Amino acid sequence: FWGEGGLAMLSADQLNNQPLPGGGFDTGAWNVWSSVHHPIPSVYIYDMVFGADGVIWIASDGGLTRFDPAAPTEAQRWFTYTPANSPLILNEVRSLAFDSHGNLWLTNVNVQTSNGALFRFNPTSNVWTQYRVGQELPWSPPWYNVNSVYVGADDHVWLTHSVLGGMAEFDGTFWELHDSPYQMDAMLADLQGNIW
Repeated sequence: FWGEGGLAMLSADQLNNQPLPGGGFDTGAWNVWSSVHHPIPSVYIYDMVFGADGVIWIASDGGLTRFDPAAPTEAQRWFTYTPANSPLILNEVRSLAFDSHGNLWLTNVNVQTSNGALFRFNPTSNVWTQYRVGQELPWSPPWYNVNSVYVGADDHVWLTHSVLGGMAEFDGTFWELHDSPYQMDAMLADLQGNIW
């Protein structure tokens, strides 16, 4: 429904089923969490990643939401980070990626403004590190309007921009611009380590 955003899970034991006539399937076994009945802070959900501990992280216009479906109480299941309770500079979180050390990288940006930042968040220690990418690079304009973040197998962080072409790569110490006349919205890597 318009105005209701959420996520749904179909259990693995329900995946093998007979299709419905005309295509599709409906086992009635979906688990659904919505912005109407649960503390998902926005109907605009942009990204979701799964932590090694089973926690689900949700990026939305309402912040960064931690959802632990195995927690014993509703209050322990849900928590949303916003500028009011964290170093986030805006409510909007657009993209998420984990590195091999369990750090969650996220872009915190409103695409309607030129304000934004990249954050590294350690959920275990609750330590936040903010990166204003343009401050470390010798080119202009600054990359405040970051878009998508991806972490490669070598823990290099790749970042796209909402307006500028190309992408930036962070090796843990330095940023490098991979210039291109084309704007890039998202990134993935194949098994050979190529960035797509």
